[in-house]
Amino acid sequence: MKPRPIWNNAEIKNIKHKLEAAEIIMRVKKDENSTELYKHLKNAFRESIESSVREQDSKYLKKATNKSKAIWEVINSKIKHNSTKDENKRELE
Repeated sequence: MKPRPIWNNAEIKNIKHKLEAAEIIMRVKKDENSTELYKHLKNAFRESIESSVREQDSKYLKKATNKSKAIWEVINSKIKHNSTKDENKRELE
């Protein structure tokens, strides 16, 4: 089975701390500059996580002896993750 991704590298932690600070500043100041900074950091944070996940998936697939099985494990982990999100949304409604 494919291990859960580890996204906690130094770059992601750094961006997360900046994002949290920018969110507080945005809520207090309520100006356009702080909102734009927050949006920029939020996108950078999301891109860093996506990049890290892609890198980890790639490493997992390269190490796998049974490539077909490994590919399907990655696909199914993505599908399962997305279906869990959908179920949680339905429960809230």
